[in-house]
Amino acid sequence: MDTHEQYIHDCTVAVNELCKAETSFLYKEDYLPWLEKYSHLKMKNYHPAFLPIIKPQHFNQFFYLLSNMAACLRFNDKASKANEEYNQLDLNKEKHLIDWLCLYEKLSDKIFPLIETNLNAEENPEEFKTGFVSVDPDYNVKIAVSDYKDVLDFLSNYYNHYWNVVRKYEGLKVCTYDPDFDEHLVMDKGKDLREIITEWERNN
Repeated sequence: MDTHEQYIHDCTVAVNELCKAETSFLYKEDYLPWLEKYSHLKMKNYHPAFLPIIKPQHFNQFFYLLSNMAACLRFNDKASKANEEYNQLDLNKEKHLIDWLCLYEKLSDKIFPLIETNLNAEENPEEFKTGFVSVDPDYNVKIAVSDYKDVLDFLSNYYNHYWNVVRKYEGLKVCTYDPDFDEHLVMDKGKDLREIITEWERNN
């Protein structure tokens, strides 16, 4: 078996380890070791838009999708801490809420694109209710939503208030905003929340 044939064989073995004939329901304890075990096989700079889904791209596609979802998990501890602080806030005291929003704005900026792409409950409400979401329709693998509870709860807590504060302090005036689109995707305020509030206070 030459080097290329060996690589294809190893990729096939790796995918088959998780992708069975019947749907596999996985927790992070199942796929994080798999990602580490087979990281040496991944194609450098792989992106699914650039290559057809043929062997050995099947492995690279699956690895790419699963590792993107797993990337959210590295924020679990920070998200959990933020949630604990949020639960202790007196939401009737706006200054306390704003301080919390400003403190965790960068964390939300890091987590949101990953969740929006891979774990969007609004796009898959029925699937989310089952407690598991598909990695991709091409693969018989679903992962447990419960592993992402901390980051999902954090984003829920954060964005339950963030946009209202931005609107109140006229942050939308310094961004491009089209109400026909999702403001999360088109809003580019160019300033962080503290800067928006400071500027508003200076002008009012």
